[in-house]
Amino acid sequence: MKKLKLNPGGILFLTAILLTVNASATNYYFSSSSGDDNRSSAQAQSSATPWKTLSKLNSIFSILRGGDIVYFKRGDVFYGSITPSTSGSSGLPITFDAYGTGNKPIITGFTAIGSWTSIGSGRFQAVLSSGLSTLNVVTINGNFQPIGRYPKKTAANGGYLTVSSFSGNTTISSAQLSGLPSFQGGQVVIRKVHWILDKGTVTGQGSSYVTYSGGGYNASNGYGFFFQNHINACTSAGDWCYDGATKKITVYYGSTAPPAYAVQAATIDILVNINTRSYLTFNNLVFTGSNSKMFYINASNHIVINACDFSNSGIDGINTNVASNTISVINCTARWTNNDFIFGGAAQYWNIAGNNITNTGSVPGMGSSGDATYTAIYNIGAGSIAQYNYIRNTGYTAIDFRGSNITVQNNFIDTFCRVKDDGGAIYTYTGANPIVYGQRYVNNNIVLNGGGAGPGTTTTNSDAYGIYMDNLSSNVTISGNTVANCGSAGIFLHANHDMSVTNNTLYNNVLTGGYGQMLIRQESFGLVRNLTLTGNKVVSRAGTQLVAYYWSNVSDFNLWGTLDNNYYCRPLNETNTFQLIKTTGNQNTTLAGWQSAAQKEWSSKKSPKTITNINSLRFEYNLTTSNKTVSLGAAYIDVKGVSYPSSITLAPFTSAVLIPQSGGTTLAENTAEIVDESNLTEKPSFTIYPNPVRDNFVLQLNNSQTGKMNVQVVNQAGAIIRSYLFNKDQMVNQVTVPANDLPTGVYFVHVQIGTWSDKRKIVKL
Repeated sequence: MKKLKLNPGGILFLTAILLTVNASATNYYFSSSSGDDNRSSAQAQSSATPWKTLSKLNSIFSILRGGDIVYFKRGDVFYGSITPSTSGSSGLPITFDAYGTGNKPIITGFTAIGSWTSIGSGRFQAVLSSGLSTLNVVTINGNFQPIGRYPKKTAANGGYLTVSSFSGNTTISSAQLSGLPSFQGGQVVIRKVHWILDKGTVTGQGSSYVTYSGGGYNASNGYGFFFQNHINACTSAGDWCYDGATKKITVYYGSTAPPAYAVQAATIDILVNINTRSYLTFNNLVFTGSNSKMFYINASNHIVINACDFSNSGIDGINTNVASNTISVINCTARWTNNDFIFGGAAQYWNIAGNNITNTGSVPGMGSSGDATYTAIYNIGAGSIAQYNYIRNTGYTAIDFRGSNITVQNNFIDTFCRVKDDGGAIYTYTGANPIVYGQRYVNNNIVLNGGGAGPGTTTTNSDAYGIYMDNLSSNVTISGNTVANCGSAGIFLHANHDMSVTNNTLYNNVLTGGYGQMLIRQESFGLVRNLTLTGNKVVSRAGTQLVAYYWSNVSDFNLWGTLDNNYYCRPLNETNTFQLIKTTGNQNTTLAGWQSAAQKEWSSKKSPKTITNINSLRFEYNLTTSNKTVSLGAAYIDVKGVSYPSSITLAPFTSAVLIPQSGGTTLAENTAEIVDESNLTEKPSFTIYPNPVRDNFVLQLNNSQTGKMNVQVVNQAGAIIRSYLFNKDQMVNQVTVPANDLPTGVYFVHVQIGTWSDKRKIVKL
C-alpha cells in the first residue's frame, strides 16, 4: 500500500545526500536462487555470477569500502542475519539494495515447521530445531497468529480474570481460578495499572491463587489477568504455545490435519545487527520474522533505512540507544510488531517520515512488560523530526518524544490506546525532576479514534487523549492539529508551563467517562503558567460532552497566561459546557461563567448556531498534501460563522466542523463516520485498514465464520463496482483487496460467508 505523499520542498529530502554513490564504487551481487558462495569476489561483481547467502556477506565485510553497494536479487528470499563489521563514510555509505525485477528481496528469520505429532484434543506438536529459549512470532498461511490465551475475550469478561488481592510482586488471588486447569510453566499477563501490562512465569497455582516470577509493578485489586503460552490456553484454531525447555511448539488445529496449513516460526533473533558501525544505507528490502528485533543499532550513527518493508517483529522493529544518532527511517511499511516499531532509546536526530505503520503492540500479552511498550514510535530524542507518517491500530501511544528541538508534524494517527491506556497519540513526559527542554513543535497532525482500553481495569472509561503533554512538560508549540473521536480529551495539558496551543480543532472527544475536548489540569507539584491558548475550535458533538475541563488546585485561573479568541461550541446544548475544578468545589458553568472565574477569554465565543439533531454536524478533514475540495450538497457554516454555500476547500492536514445553515439534515457520506469505531464495546466482525485508502486495503476478519467469502465493493448508488471470492477457513483472518484503480469517493465493502454478512464504509483517496 502507498504511503502519504511527501512535500518535495520538505526537510525529508535533505537525506538524499546520504544516498549519493561515488563513481568508483564496487557492486557485489547476491542471489539465493542462482548464487554460489564459492565464487570469487571478482565474479560476484557481476549479476550473472552472484554469491548466495547472508553468511557469505558477513564473511566479506572486510573488503567493503564506503560507496560500495551490496545488491540482493528481487524475488529471492535470504534466511539469516546481516552483521556489518565495516562502516562507510560521510557521503559514501555502504548500501544494501535490490536488483533485477519483481518483488523486493526478503531477509527473513522464518523457518517452516513440519513433522507434526498429534497429542490429542485437537493439538499437535513439532520440535523447533533452532533451539530457541523463547518464541515470539508464528504465522499460519502467511498471516500473523496471536498466541493462545485463557480466557478468550467475550463481551462479559473483556478477556480477563479479576485480581481480588495480591502479595508483593509474586502472588495474585482470584475466586475465578477455582476449577481451572493448571497453567504452571506458562505465562500470566497482569494489567497492573492502566498503562502497564506485565508478564510473569507461573510458578504455582491453586484454586484461588497464582504465584509467578517476574519484575515490574505490583498488581492492583480489581484489575485483570490472563494466561498464555501454555497448552491449556490452546483451545481455538491457530492457538499456539512454545516450551523453551523441550523446544516444542504446540498448535491447536481441531479436526483439521496440520498439512493443510503452512506454519512458520521466527528463529532468528536479530535480522540486522549494527554494533558501533556508521554510514550504512538499506534500500528496497523486506525484513520479516525476527524473534526479537529487525534492526538492533548500538552506538552507531548515520543509518538510513529507506523504502523497506517490515512485518512480524517478535519484539521491536528498530531498537537503538542513546549512544546512536542521525537515523533515518523513510518511506517504509511496518505491520505486526509485537512491542515497539521504533524503540528510540533517546537517540538523537531521527528523521522518521513517510512511513506506513500498522498493528503495533496490538495483541495483549505479546508486547514487552513495563513502561515503553506497545508504542509505534517511542522516545525519539533531541533534534528529531517525525512527519507524514500514517500510524494505525497501535496498542498504546503512537509517537512518544523526549528532548529539545523536536518536530512532530503532518502525521495521520488512527486508532490507538486499544491494549493499554492513560496515554496519547502524541505524547511527551518530563517528570518530577524536570529537564527544561528547548522548543518542540506538534503541528498539523490529524488524530482520530483513541478508544481507550477499559477491560482489565476497574473502570469502563476510554482513557485516551489525542495530544498528551504529561507531567511538567514545557516549551511545546501545539498548532493546527485536528483531534477527533478520542475517549477522554482531545488535548491534555498536565501541569504544564510555557506552552503555546493555537488554532487546533477538537471534535467529539469525550466518549465514555471522559473529561472535555480541552483538558488542562494543574497539580500541587506543577503550576500552569505562561500558557498561550488562542484560536482553537473546540466542538462537542453530543449534548452531554463538555467542551472544556479546567482544573486548578488553588483557583488561580487568572494566572495561567494568555487565553482568548477560542471557540467553545456545543451546538446541540449550550448549557453548562465547562467544568471547573477549584478549591471551592466543582462548578459546571457556561462560557460566561468561565470568563468570570478566569477573568479571561472575553473575546472567546460559543456556537454561532444551535441545532436540534446531532447528525446535522459535519466533520471533514484532508490528510493529503494537496488542497481538497469537498462538495457539501447544502449550505453550511463553520464554528466561526464563515459560510460555505455548496463546497469547502481544505488545505493539507486541516479540517472543519460544519453546521447546516438551515433545517435540512441530509448529508453526504462523512469521512469521520468511516473510521470511527471508538465507541464500540465489542470488536466489529471485520475491520478495514488503511481507511481512507490510496492503494490496497486489508480486510481483517474478527469472527469464526468459515467457507467461501464473497467481498463486494459497492458505490453510493448501490452498484457493485468490484467482486472477489476468497476461501475463509479457521486460520485465515485477513485478505488484501486491490483498490488502486477505484475512482476517488465513498464506497461500502460487503462481506458474505454463507448466510452471514456485514458491511463497512471505506473512503478511496
